[in-house]
Amino acid sequence: MNKPNYLAFIPAKGKSSELKNKNLRKIKKKTLVEITIDEIKKTKIFDKILLSSDDDKILKIGKKKKIETIKRPRKLSNSNASTESALLHAIYELNLQKFKGIFIF
Repeated sequence: MNKPNYLAFIPAKGKSSELKNKNLRKIKKKTLVEITIDEIKKTKIFDKILLSSDDDKILKIGKKKKIETIKRPRKLSNSNASTESALLHAIYELNLQKFKGIFIF
């Protein structure tokens, strides 16, 4: 039986409207982005982990953790932009239509 193709999608804006730099805040010496990536990896059910951000520091963390990253345009990172718009951007830019399931973290 073939394993389903699952994508873990992490949308992480650089600027947060409520808590400044929340994705770069540290809890026990790890940023929120690092914690999220590590926990997703522990599950071992995802074929790909994709980090989408407009912030170079956040993208650098993803590259350091050896996951795929995509630079999100500013227009998809403002307070009016939806997670769905960021996901659709990644799907079409990276040709991710092959996945059976996409999970947003």
